[in-house]
Amino acid sequence: MTVTSKRLLEAVWRDAIVIVIAVPLVVASVILYARTEPHPWMPSRRWWDLALVTGALLWAASRAFRRYWRQRSFWLNLAWLAALHLAVWSIVLANVDEWAGGWGFLAISVEGALFLLALYKLGYRP
Repeated sequence: MTVTSKRLLEAVWRDAIVIVIAVPLVVASVILYARTEPHPWMPSRRWWDLALVTGALLWAASRAFRRYWRQRSFWLNLAWLAALHLAVWSIVLANVDEWAGGWGFLAISVEGALFLLALYKLGYRP
């Protein structure tokens, strides 16, 4: 087995482990939310979408720019991008009355490109 195929196999195996752990946790969270939704302490769907979009953005950015993990500047830049993302979305979600289910997917596609562009402009290459 070549080095490249070995690395690919290791990456696939690592991602499979994450999926095997993460998917049941997400499904359990959705079931819990669906059964207990009327409680006032439960956040609304829009805030769950924010959590999902934020997690997906940070996961994708950190995976795409893995070779920069040892650089403190990468994590600081990723942190301010995440803070900006959370600040803007908190303002938007606090002022929007109707939240459609598909808006999270639209947001992640637009913001994913913006994250990639911002990190690229900061000198990081995937």
